[in-house]
Amino acid sequence: MSDAASILPLITGTAQGVGGYANYNAQLAQGRYAGSAANMNAQTAAQQATEAEAAGNVQAQRRLKQGALDAAEIRNSATAGDSAARAEADAKIAAIEDASTLRHNAALQAWGLGMESNSFMTQGRLAKIGARNQASQSLISGGLGFARGVMESQAISDKSKDPRKNWYSPANGNDGYFPSRPG
Repeated sequence: MSDAASILPLITGTAQGVGGYANYNAQLAQGRYAGSAANMNAQTAAQQATEAEAAGNVQAQRRLKQGALDAAEIRNSATAGDSAARAEADAKIAAIEDASTLRHNAALQAWGLGMESNSFMTQGRLAKIGARNQASQSLISGGLGFARGVMESQAISDKSKDPRKNWYSPANGNDGYFPSRPG
């Protein structure tokens, strides 16, 4: 009976150790996955920022061309010299201002997407760090459970031969989990 009693804590401790190691690997894998997903989101946001800026430049160029066409139409249809020149200049200025606004808005959108990209990269790094911390805790907990099982198994095996020395015995006021030597 004492052999069976000493084996049970060893089996329990081994199961805790193996479970801790399995949790360690699972948490590391989860952290790698979360980090990879965040990095993919960061790359997507960075690509969107580049595309937004390029689209803003294209829109600005189109507006400048349209402004030049508007100015040419005003010049061709005008009869009075001074007012036609002023209307042509106003059309060119409006086109330049619109193009500048389009570029500015595109730059703001690109900046926002760049910030989003940085945020995703930070989230990825934090996910990996958090997973490593949780994995380490699981490994330590499993290792301590294994060590406790080995120590309890040895203590029960050594003390079971003389019940007066078995400080794990309920007769000594111990529940079998936390050793307390009789005084």
